[in-house]
Order: sequence, then C-alpha cells, then structure tokens
Amino acid sequence: MLRVVKPHGPVAIHESTWRKPLIEPEKNEISERYGTTPLEFTEWKRMLEKAGLKWEIGLCSL
Repeated sequence: MLRVVKPHGPVAIHESTWRKPLIEPEKNEISERYGTTPLEFTEWKRMLEKAGLKWEIGLCSL
C-alpha cells in the first residue's frame, strides 16, 4: 500500500489496535476466532515510523 501526503499533511488509520501487550496464546486464539490479529500500539507506531512518518499525535479512541 502506498499513500502520498503533502509535507506535514495528516495521516489517519482506522485499524483494530491492542492497547496492552498480549501473550502469544491470546493472539492465536483471536486470530483463529476472528480471522485477524490486531497489532499492538507499539507495533503500529514502529511500522509508521519505519515508513517515514513523524509521530506527533498519540492514540485516539472513541
């Protein structure tokens, strides 16, 4: 996936995210039950930073 954003432009993602670390058996159970394994907040942050995004805003939950 590729996103093009003008300098300092906003990027928003809408994905399931775990706020606390999960142990491997919990991740496996959720993956089997729902067909997906949400990433932890730190995993999302690391991936976005690796992609070149600067982190300025924290986690927002509704």
